[in-house]
Amino acid sequence: NVEMPPLPTPGTRFVAEPLLAVLAFDNLSGDPEMAYFSDGVSEEIQETVARGADLKVIGRTSSFSLRGTDKTVRRAALELKATHVLDGSVRRSGQRVRISAQLIECAGETTLWSNRFDRDLTDIFALQDEIAAAVAAAMKITFAPAAQSPAINPAAYDLYLKARAFVFNPEIRVDSRKQDPRIAIGLYEQAVAIAPGFVAAWAGLANARAHLLVTNPLDQPHVALRARVIDAADTALRLDPECGLAYAAMSMLQPLGRHAERERLLQKALECTPNDPELIHKMEHHKFQVGRLQESQTYNLDVCKLDPLYAPGAYSYAALVEICEGRYEDSQRLLAEFRERWPDFVGFTSLALNMAAWHRDWPRFDALAKYARETELDEKVFASLIRIGEAIRHPDPDLTAGVTRGLRNQLARAGSIRLDSILVAMALGLKEELFTAIAESTFANAFEEGAADPADGWSPGLIFMKFPNAELMHDVRFVGLCAKLGLCHYWVETGNWPDCADEVDYDFRAEARRLAGATTGGAE
Repeated sequence: NVEMPPLPTPGTRFVAEPLLAVLAFDNLSGDPEMAYFSDGVSEEIQETVARGADLKVIGRTSSFSLRGTDKTVRRAALELKATHVLDGSVRRSGQRVRISAQLIECAGETTLWSNRFDRDLTDIFALQDEIAAAVAAAMKITFAPAAQSPAINPAAYDLYLKARAFVFNPEIRVDSRKQDPRIAIGLYEQAVAIAPGFVAAWAGLANARAHLLVTNPLDQPHVALRARVIDAADTALRLDPECGLAYAAMSMLQPLGRHAERERLLQKALECTPNDPELIHKMEHHKFQVGRLQESQTYNLDVCKLDPLYAPGAYSYAALVEICEGRYEDSQRLLAEFRERWPDFVGFTSLALNMAAWHRDWPRFDALAKYARETELDEKVFASLIRIGEAIRHPDPDLTAGVTRGLRNQLARAGSIRLDSILVAMALGLKEELFTAIAESTFANAFEEGAADPADGWSPGLIFMKFPNAELMHDVRFVGLCAKLGLCHYWVETGNWPDCADEVDYDFRAEARRLAGATTGGAE
């Protein structure tokens, strides 16, 4: 049983090694609109420390949550479990910038280092290196600066920080405009037009374009935007072959079934930027998708330690892995804790409701259904989930027949069934109807660029859930489903077998090798 680290509430530390929180530096420029600049400089210093020192640095989601009167050393120590805090202020006047910074050891609230810097914006990268090196030295940690800290065009740097504000800090308004990924892309494009050698701007552009490609309906051809992602990422990597964000952007372009290539790119990104919670979360999600649940949980624990207030999705996967491993009560305990902290995140309630129905835990199911109604969560979604749960409690032939028709309709419409339909069908006891539909499904969209979004019912990780899929996995035909999703080829190619390979009562590896050979000409 894997224990999650405690949620960020006052208590005993779980981190013995040094852990640095870089707080959002105060904006002293006299203009609230300049918050993007002070936050951006703080983030850049945070990333410079994390990249150049063998030091764990708390992610921006958590460290930047402490602002105003909440920004105290004590709260950083108690809520984020930080051992050290870097805080300061930023004042900008034209092309000049003044940065004051101080490093504090939390246990005794002792200032280990402080300084004030007055520089031209053209020297901002060298200044970030200087501050990061001073922090590492004060903590007696080796710092390896970048090969060079080139001068930067102030206008390009300003555009770059505005773009980052749109990507990372949706609560910040830049020039009185609301967050829009297309605005971020436009700002990055202006930055690289002014400064063609600006690596971070090219990487940010690639990442923003990739996110737009996979998360938003587009009014432009997929192929054209994909080519622009590749162009930006390739440019960043030509300028700096160790640009982790560029590799991460490229990983997002991989079709759902190209597991090995996505893993290779994510691994390279993590080698370049090992302590980035967002990259670790991407790898954790990938490991879940290929059935390596315990390894996924290990990455998830790293995310939650480095960034305790990271997006709730990271915590959803923690509970999901507990479910997949058959630890129902542990998963419900986690979901209840997470639901209390993030009551507006419907995923915790919907997952808990489904699990209660599939485990026929009717007292908990009724309580969760009541909670969903009283808190006015997504009515359409929860009405459907509650109806399915009631059909499991009181078998409903009409609903069962409707689910079967739904499988046939999906086949007729798309040539494949959705992967989330497997869970519903198994919960209703439709194993044979399901295998018939799987046999007729091509799952060709798993290998088409942009055709299958894991967030839209196409997550391969769903098929490894022991409840309600235990009976499914213990049938040798299950491996045929895995082969159609490109998983057998990945397992054989990498030797990274799923956890379930050792849990079923047939030779999972032999069957996977046979099917991988049949589809790839004998790949071993």
